[in-house]
Amino acid sequence: MATTEMHGRGRPRSAEADHAIIRAALTILAEHGYGELSMIGVAKRAGVSPATLYRRWSSKDDLVVAALGSVNPLCANPDTGTLEGDLGALLRGFVAAFTGEDGRLLRGLLSEMFTNPELAAMVRERLLLSGPDAATQVVVRAVERGEIPPVDPELALKLALGPVHLGFLTGEPMSDATIDVLVPMIVAALRAAPAPAPAPAPQGKPTRRSR
Repeated sequence: MATTEMHGRGRPRSAEADHAIIRAALTILAEHGYGELSMIGVAKRAGVSPATLYRRWSSKDDLVVAALGSVNPLCANPDTGTLEGDLGALLRGFVAAFTGEDGRLLRGLLSEMFTNPELAAMVRERLLLSGPDAATQVVVRAVERGEIPPVDPELALKLALGPVHLGFLTGEPMSDATIDVLVPMIVAALRAAPAPAPAPAPQGKPTRRSR
């Protein structure tokens, strides 16, 4: 059984229990879906008491957001000095996340989001839209360096990650060689993006003409 949180003010909670709870939540999400996940079920699978679980996360939604954030491949923020280098590192990290230890869980959660609008909306609102993704800073820095014109960072990221998502949906994970070919194409597309139109200058109130 995982070590539970120690009692008393100022005493640190158990990292082992945190890890066990997160893993249990991810496993249940991947195997049974969001609708079948319950706080009691997670506590039982993690080998902790419900009180230990509720001291950490007060609701099912809070727990799910924390669990997804723990394996979110978009938390990466490579900074190689060039957009091409950053995108290559980002895509390789994304592929590695989906094919590594958490790959099965991530693929299962991605499939669940396609069929569960409630889960998909919660992830967008509370995980992806709660603040700027670290990965979008790759695009922001490229704009600041003058490598590409000003573009919507989130849209640019979708352009970059779309082919990777498609590879997993079709059962053909992207190889390093494919990423090497794809990244210059993405950079070229972003460089060709039209610059946003300047905002119209504010107009003052018209003055009355004297007769």
